[in-house]
Amino acid sequence: MGTFTGIPLWILLVILGSLNAINVAHNGKVCSSWGNFHFKNFDGDVFYFPGTCNYVYSSHCKSTYEDFNIQIRRSVVNNVPVIEKITMKIDELVVQIDSSSVQVNGEVVQLPYGCSGVQIEKNGVYLKVSSKLGLVFMWNEDESLLLELDQKYANQTCGLCGDYSSISINNELISDANVTVFRPSSFYIVVETTLGVQIVAQLIPFMQVYVILDPSFKTKTCGLCGNFNDKQTDDFQTINGVIEGTAASFANTWKTQASCPNVKNVYENPCSLSVENEKYAQHWCGLIADPSGPFVACHSQVNAEIYTQNCMFDTCNCEKTEDCMCAALSSYVHACAAKGIIFTGWRSNVCSKYMNTCPKTLNYTYSVTTCQPTCRSLSEPDVTCNVKFVPVDGCTCTKGYYMDDSGKCVPAAACPCYYRGSAVPSGEVVHDNGIQCTCTQGKLSCIGSPVPACSAPMVYFDCKNSSYGTRGAECQKSCQTLDMECYSTKCVSGCVCPQGLVSDGEGKCIAEDQCPCIHNDATYQPGEKVKIKCNTWYV
Repeated sequence: MGTFTGIPLWILLVILGSLNAINVAHNGKVCSSWGNFHFKNFDGDVFYFPGTCNYVYSSHCKSTYEDFNIQIRRSVVNNVPVIEKITMKIDELVVQIDSSSVQVNGEVVQLPYGCSGVQIEKNGVYLKVSSKLGLVFMWNEDESLLLELDQKYANQTCGLCGDYSSISINNELISDANVTVFRPSSFYIVVETTLGVQIVAQLIPFMQVYVILDPSFKTKTCGLCGNFNDKQTDDFQTINGVIEGTAASFANTWKTQASCPNVKNVYENPCSLSVENEKYAQHWCGLIADPSGPFVACHSQVNAEIYTQNCMFDTCNCEKTEDCMCAALSSYVHACAAKGIIFTGWRSNVCSKYMNTCPKTLNYTYSVTTCQPTCRSLSEPDVTCNVKFVPVDGCTCTKGYYMDDSGKCVPAAACPCYYRGSAVPSGEVVHDNGIQCTCTQGKLSCIGSPVPACSAPMVYFDCKNSSYGTRGAECQKSCQTLDMECYSTKCVSGCVCPQGLVSDGEGKCIAEDQCPCIHNDATYQPGEKVKIKCNTWYV
């Protein structure tokens, strides 16, 4: 089937051809997935994720009641990815769809089908599920699907389709209680975990990955990075525990796909194949070990010969010789930075072109040691500023400027403010709980006194006084959400129940075993009888 700008043609035809037919959520946003594991989320980000497990495609996660939860599972058939199963919880219905049948609450149904505001029908090349809640879902019964949501779900979704925040680029910061991901500069991404694992990914000129482990992981690791026991003689240990003598025979045992061909050992020196490439590599890679070169201050801390040899091999073996050479040099610079030796000015005569790739509102910096200044950080605490990492280089905002959600560096006067996860344009006023706040210089300036909002036994939880990773009021359990997993992007201040109690939905806190049962919006206390049609149930 044809494609247009990376999106399947059938999806475009469905959108264009059914604008009149779809009136439930035609003003909403669309998330789609197609082809070889491609995704485009609500905010326009396109990404590739080759997962074959069961995943939450999108869910209504930031509310006390979950309106919907859509999950998908892909499989690979004859080397082609297809969508194997779709599970949709829409209000009180559970819809399961695969290539052979449609089930509602465990019963196979015939199409078209309608119940409780949900309509399921087959229309031409696709199967369509629509709900009065403001949801339209379409599947071509093969490898492509589409979800359209009403605007009311903005900033309330989780899953592969994203948070529906209308921010068309990846957020500079993604954080929950376990993982924080951010970009200290345009050249690097840092992944910090509470487990004692930090991953630093270098993006320019080529992808390079550094993994930093807490000492508690010593002797507890395996794989290509070795067993972390401070002994270099046994690092080529295979998945079966055998110590091999060559890199290829060792690494081939750590494949995750058996169909992937084995790699053979290469003993040939790629520099011997081209005199021109060899001279180029010797000249530039020789800078690493040059006793009078720019990196001499690090020679006593990091072995320059090993990095020179790797630089020679990569440069001679690479089609883009300059990029590979610069990647090798920057690898040595990063290793030196980890030892506390920071080089500035080393790009003045080599690899200088990357300094000129910064967008107009950003400047190149040799040593970035802390979080990127963002507009969001003016309004709320920036958890990335608590993360320690090896100094990196790259493009950042100049002093006095802050990065907005579009990736541009702007003065504080042009920054929006952020209130409960939503952007408030500069100069606009927000009224809430007896307080009037005006967005000025990226911060909310408020007047008035707040109306007491927490009724006993609820207490106010202030995120400003909490520890890193705390979730706050956003994850307050209620009788309606006892079994729901809370997806929290940040700590939210607000009223919470004392520890050990849950909200009953009416402003009170009770023990979990005192929660009533809920059916058709009616509550039933433990011991009550519930009559549904011809059946009588005991709560």
